[in-house]
Amino acid sequence: MEDALGNRIEYKWRRVFQEGPYATYLSLESIEYTVNSAAGLVPHAKVELVYAPALTMCPGSSVPTGATLDYREGFRKLLGAQTLTEIKVHVRDTQAASYVLRHRYQIGYDSAAQACGQAYTPFRQITAITETAISPLGVATTLPATTFEYGDYGPVTNAPNVPTTVTGLPPYVVTLGGGKRNLSRLSYV
Repeated sequence: MEDALGNRIEYKWRRVFQEGPYATYLSLESIEYTVNSAAGLVPHAKVELVYAPALTMCPGSSVPTGATLDYREGFRKLLGAQTLTEIKVHVRDTQAASYVLRHRYQIGYDSAAQACGQAYTPFRQITAITETAISPLGVATTLPATTFEYGDYGPVTNAPNVPTTVTGLPPYVVTLGGGKRNLSRLSYV
């Protein structure tokens, strides 16, 4: 992606291979910011995405937990097969310098939501994000985790032409460094 002045964002993808009907898929590996070849500038920042080393699948399934099958381009494509476990943010202090890690975000998931053999399709549900900031002196500071609470993800059935009403769910709550925010008043479009 490039603007009128030649500033560019570079997305780097990795082709991932696996056994089965979805032999290959693409996985976003990193994003580098403000490359400008005409001005002789290398990127000054990079976001790196780290995934779990193995795919998780229920017995008898060829689709990884949390993945989506997509047919929008006229052929079958597997999206989101890998579990994102960490996001790393790197910067360069000068154009000649190497990247230095400045922030790390570790992502935790609800293992019960991913369990096989339930009355619902297993899925990935984020329960916590923990940020670690690294100072220019290399001192790491880990902040309190931002946690997420959700309602019951049990089965909801819907007969044809009968509206489904889900009742008894607790409000969606996000905990930010010890303080809770109630998200039950949000509108979903």
